[in-house]
Amino acid sequence: MAGQVVHLRTPKSAEEIADEETKLKEKMLRWVDDIAGKVIAAARDDAGLPFLDNINDEALGSLDLNGQEYDPIVDEKTGARLSDAIEEFAEKLQEKIKEPEKVVRRLYMRALKAKWKEQKKEIPTDPTGKHYGKNYMVNRHGVWTRLNIGGADLYVWRRIGRTRIDPQALSRDTSPQRNWRHRYLVTDETGQFPVEIGNEHLARQANRAISILMRQGVHVVETREARQHLATFLRYKPRDRIIRVPRTGWYEVKRNRWVFVLPTETVGSVGNVDIVLDGEITADRYGFHRSGTSEQWREQVAVPLAGNSNVVLAVGSFLASPLLRWADEPSGGFHFHGRSKTGKTLACAVAQSIWGKPYRPGAGADGFGFTWESTANRLGERAVLRSDIGLYLDEIGMGDQRTISQAVYKLASGLDKGRFGQAERDFNLLFLSTGELSLAEFLANARAGQLVRFVDIPAVVQSESAFETIPKEEIAAAGTRFYSATNECHGCVGYDWLRHLAGLTPKGIKAELKRLRGAWLELPEVTEIASRAHPQVVSVVNRFDLVAAALHMAIEAGILPWTIADVDTAIIACMKRWLQQRGNIDTAGELLREIERRRQTIAATIDDRFIHLEIKGRRLAPASAADQSKMDAEQKFDGYVKEYGEDGRLLIWPDAWHRLWAGLDAAAVKKHLRQAGLLIADPSDAASLEKFKSKTPPARFYVLAKAFVALT
Repeated sequence: MAGQVVHLRTPKSAEEIADEETKLKEKMLRWVDDIAGKVIAAARDDAGLPFLDNINDEALGSLDLNGQEYDPIVDEKTGARLSDAIEEFAEKLQEKIKEPEKVVRRLYMRALKAKWKEQKKEIPTDPTGKHYGKNYMVNRHGVWTRLNIGGADLYVWRRIGRTRIDPQALSRDTSPQRNWRHRYLVTDETGQFPVEIGNEHLARQANRAISILMRQGVHVVETREARQHLATFLRYKPRDRIIRVPRTGWYEVKRNRWVFVLPTETVGSVGNVDIVLDGEITADRYGFHRSGTSEQWREQVAVPLAGNSNVVLAVGSFLASPLLRWADEPSGGFHFHGRSKTGKTLACAVAQSIWGKPYRPGAGADGFGFTWESTANRLGERAVLRSDIGLYLDEIGMGDQRTISQAVYKLASGLDKGRFGQAERDFNLLFLSTGELSLAEFLANARAGQLVRFVDIPAVVQSESAFETIPKEEIAAAGTRFYSATNECHGCVGYDWLRHLAGLTPKGIKAELKRLRGAWLELPEVTEIASRAHPQVVSVVNRFDLVAAALHMAIEAGILPWTIADVDTAIIACMKRWLQQRGNIDTAGELLREIERRRQTIAATIDDRFIHLEIKGRRLAPASAADQSKMDAEQKFDGYVKEYGEDGRLLIWPDAWHRLWAGLDAAAVKKHLRQAGLLIADPSDAASLEKFKSKTPPARFYVLAKAFVALT
């Protein structure tokens, strides 16, 4: 066609073709020579079995190396056999030679015959393998014991297990009991895997330990003598030691020497011990994955999203979580709320990609985050799985109100109560959450303490968008772009961050936090807020301060590509949206809202929770038959309502009073109610003494004006 440019490939010269063929032939010869050596070694062991084992083992089949029936294992770690290896290698040559499997097998047979001929050795009568002490040995055929049959040099080897078991290490946990275990590495046709058995199961005949191994697929020799020797072998003490820790995060190996424990590795110098997570730990279960590179993440995710306040706060929260232990700050979280399809979940997906593959509905079970649709106990377990890392919980509307009300305190307390006899497990973390509703809207009776621990952040920053740089009509396209980018690049930034922190040491981390947090609190906009804030507000400001300091540290370390100015602007913007939603900074405003809410609750339930009294003759008596029944039955109630026309009184029992104001500053409540003229007396005042029933001593109450429940 006119105008079309045709690129012609320059043909290879005869010398280039010959050189490629030579290299290919050398590669094949090296491979078949290696495989032939492995087959001969396997044949020696196999040939020795009938002579060394007087137990009725399964038939081994033909050892004819030239035939097709003999198919030994040539890779113990994977259980791959000769036929598998030949087929796999031949596939790699598919495009280079014709009938590659036939060619490879022919070269293999030639190498096998040559190697066998040059060795000129008889098949030995002793098995070979790795020795444990003088009397025990393991190889791919199992576990062996050496039996003396008379004289120092007269002995025979007998097999006591048909599966390879290597004693690997002794391990202990971090509890006062230590709970020592033996760790073994089992090798079978499926590959290698660890098995841990408590020391208490290794006593005497070790029947419990042997049963555990059999359940894992280990084949034993079923004779009394063989089991006795196997029990002794299992008690062999290897030199290596392992410490099992109950959660991810910081662990003090020795005094003032800390490391960071991840599901599959430990960051920092551990000395001569290994540190692993306790229990059945897999990377998939923990959601920690690394894909791509940190530089790719910075270029494809962080740089394009610079200047978006929700993204900055979310990323900073997950970077700040490993600093909590050294910052003297409690656990807590941020909840992004607002209309759906605004991009708040996408902002949190970017933050999750710091540590692993982001969770989102339909993305599979190996994501870093979770949903709120769970029990309180399960949420506590997930917090332990994210200790010192950060927890993400999606869509609060999917959760149960009672569960979430409990979970807020559990997550902020940093303590998961033990179940089924387990000890309590502590954790440190900052958590992120999303949902259409704020926590105050989702929990009709949200307490002030919950709203401090679980900070509501309005996510929308412009018309139906949670991004300053992405308008609403571009959010769908942005989601496609950044979900794809975070699926390809995740986990590496968090790993780099941990290596940086481990290098700083706790002393260095504390010094950096002191410097950076102090500088941020001195910013004019922050100082103006903190100077007139209630202590509860200050505690939240301090959480924003920690996040800002973490971001500053990451920028200085080259982890993040953002600027200090952009980060400060973003964090202050999020803090101001929180304060605007909250409505005030001072104590009275916060306390007033909560008092008004609880006054409404009392007013709505006063007939059920109080006994009404009115003057009948010269004394107070129950106002109705129902009130008389309550008093006669002595059923539990919160107090009395004394009717004096418009000058009535509300008498509240002290225990009911404490329940009413639970979670608030009791002294501040009393001060406010006295200033408002609503609290007339408390149990410390003489005016609080009242008596309504004969033959009973007077009792003391909190005395409120009836106007307390006369709401407008």
